[in-house]
Amino acid sequence: MIRRLCWLVLLCSQLFCVGALAEVLRIVPGQAVVNVHTAAEVLEDAPGRLSLQDLLAGGAAEGFKPAHSALSSFGFTRSAYWYRFTLDNPGTTPQRRLLVLRTPWLDTVHLYAADARGDFHERLMGDDFPFSAREHPTPAFVLDLDVPPGRHTHYLRVSSRQAFMTPIELWQPEAFQVEEQRW
Repeated sequence: MIRRLCWLVLLCSQLFCVGALAEVLRIVPGQAVVNVHTAAEVLEDAPGRLSLQDLLAGGAAEGFKPAHSALSSFGFTRSAYWYRFTLDNPGTTPQRRLLVLRTPWLDTVHLYAADARGDFHERLMGDDFPFSAREHPTPAFVLDLDVPPGRHTHYLRVSSRQAFMTPIELWQPEAFQVEEQRW
């Protein structure tokens, strides 16, 4: 009886662990747009002091929780928020995409993008910086992102002194251009 109970507990714990894992976003040719929130995990950094190294070293990374919505809305807050998401390019060549944050009043946006070797490269923008520093001259924050073959985890740190609300999207460049012309 005890043996069966142990097996039942082990099975249930495995099911709960599988449910807690983040979804992986598969990136394939022909996808116009993907909502990153469907697969992102989010971590509140109330003091705003965490670094990427803190997250990679463990400890703090245990605080990530599934985003569970099509956009993040945290109201007025002094906290920074970290997003972690994994992109899977099953092909043999990099897929070019645009990472889009539509909320124009985000103070700082740090993207830590993984390359094919797994090394991270930081890119920084936000409304605390000159408009001319943006990669694309749009009200939204738009970053070029080459998704190398394989699975790679990316980190995004966002902060704002105003209402914190933002959808995070991954667009095929041509599809984004068509969408922008509609406005």
